[in-house]
Amino acid sequence: MKTFKVAGLSLLLGLSWGCGTNGEEPANIESDVAVVLTENCESCHGDPPQAGALMPIENCDDVLAAAPTNSDITVLEAIGDRINDEDNPMPPAPDDPLDGQPLNTLNDWVEAGAPECE
Repeated sequence: MKTFKVAGLSLLLGLSWGCGTNGEEPANIESDVAVVLTENCESCHGDPPQAGALMPIENCDDVLAAAPTNSDITVLEAIGDRINDEDNPMPPAPDDPLDGQPLNTLNDWVEAGAPECE
């Protein structure tokens, strides 16, 4: 099982989310991705999810799982869809939608397929 752990909604390993397999030393998601996820996602997408969020986004299994709203895509793909959806953005109101560098950072990560989770 691959994981990047969030402990009590505070990231372990500084500003990186590690992914490893069966006790192997975890690889790290780029710290800039971890910063965006920490600042914009973890308050709702923890475990258990809060504020109406449908799923946690705490580990690689979560990211690579089927999206709860569309089992034909992964949660990672749903993240890419929602952060770019002008009508139903993530994060939702009253928070501001992602833009600028945070949006670019997550778009690049999603487009790359969260390679550290493979």
